[in-house]
Amino acid sequence: MLYPINLTLDDEEKILNLAKALSSPVRIDILKLLLFSSMSVKEIALTLKQPISSTALNINLLENAGLLFTGTTCTTTGKTRTCYRSCDAIQITLFDQLLEMRHEHALKIEHNIPIGSFSTYENIVAPCGMVSKEERIGLDDDTSLFFSPRRFEAALIWFSKGFVEYRISAPPRDAKQEIKRIELSFEACSEAPLYNNDFKSDITVWINDVEIGTWTCPGDFGGRRGQFNPPYWPSTHTQYGTLTNWHVTDSGTTMNNAFMSYVNLKNLALYDSPYVSVKIGVKHDAVHCGGINIFGKNFGDYAQDITLRIIY
Repeated sequence: MLYPINLTLDDEEKILNLAKALSSPVRIDILKLLLFSSMSVKEIALTLKQPISSTALNINLLENAGLLFTGTTCTTTGKTRTCYRSCDAIQITLFDQLLEMRHEHALKIEHNIPIGSFSTYENIVAPCGMVSKEERIGLDDDTSLFFSPRRFEAALIWFSKGFVEYRISAPPRDAKQEIKRIELSFEACSEAPLYNNDFKSDITVWINDVEIGTWTCPGDFGGRRGQFNPPYWPSTHTQYGTLTNWHVTDSGTTMNNAFMSYVNLKNLALYDSPYVSVKIGVKHDAVHCGGINIFGKNFGDYAQDITLRIIY
């Protein structure tokens, strides 16, 4: 199963792109053709009895909306552009109580955390590595890099097992204001050799050493370039991830509006330490131990690093 597209009304541009892509019976027929197998642009055009030029245009619209992705391979007769399905479902949340709370509670503390600014790491296992937006940092599979000052330049980091920990100053205690919600957002995917869209990994998040949830990522995504990848990065490697949005409230934890756990704000003991600890990684005994890629603002599909918000 591939990952779903989860949207809210705040994702106006993406919704409009989806609506445009799905407004044509021909484009819906293209998605049906890709249900069970990949096909080249030429094969799709011949099957639908459509010109290759118009077929390619329709495929571009579907790819722009995130409904499929394409990859180019070289054959004895030249280059072939092949299409693959990229999602199984679309969910658009028209009303989300958490979104309403953003307007109701104006006080917000936001931290933008560069992915290389982790304070420590534990049990990192190769394959692992990191790159900046200009070049590779050190040698692949050298775990000592995670102690290097150059880690602060990282725009993409990856490893097979273990976790990285980020520490952020604790929220100020205010007798007149209670914390209503914690939001954590980052882009991530599994870690396979080169890339593999069907390669599950159980990615876990802890806040203040409390496990708030484990998300099973369906794959290490590639086949088309990430929106913000630098030119030097090979098209044969990992390209993009899923933007994960974790919310912890008084009632529990969700990720992209899906229930994750009953861990709530009281469980996190936010005032018991001078900092808030956020750990992201893969357990050594995970059911699907498929590693992790964590994307910064200069890699992948989203121009952001790790974001932590505390909402009062």
